[in-house]
Amino acid sequence: MHRRDFFRRVLENAVLVPALLSWPLSASPLLAAWSQSAFREQDFAKSIRAVFGDTPIEESPEVQLELPKQRENGSVVPLEISSTLQGVELFALFIEQNPTPLAGIYKFRKRTLPFISTRIKVVEGDAVHVVVVAKAGSRLYKTSGRVKIIIGGCD
Repeated sequence: MHRRDFFRRVLENAVLVPALLSWPLSASPLLAAWSQSAFREQDFAKSIRAVFGDTPIEESPEVQLELPKQRENGSVVPLEISSTLQGVELFALFIEQNPTPLAGIYKFRKRTLPFISTRIKVVEGDAVHVVVVAKAGSRLYKTSGRVKIIIGGCD
């Protein structure tokens, strides 16, 4: 190893180490907010109640869910969630037939475009029901879709 390469690597690591050491302190508020009981719940309706309580949820065309009609493999199902509602605070994604229906909760900061593009694991089935609930202010809105899975991704 050349002397210049040695000093370059030492300087690079000198900058990275403090940043890496401070990360757990700055990320801890983000990690503390998730609900273990909601993610462990195996019943679809109870899973929704664990996240939102008994707040009524209304259907809305302003919450959009794009997912394929059919997938050969349920281990990687792409989907996109978006909304034209003002002040969307979060999306919650539920897959009714999965062993644990709650697939994810996505929170947004103020003035952030409510858009998610992700991939999910889905059990095998002819009409797997996928539900998205959006929270805007104190109201809840939902939309849903179905996807046919030939080979399941969840056991």
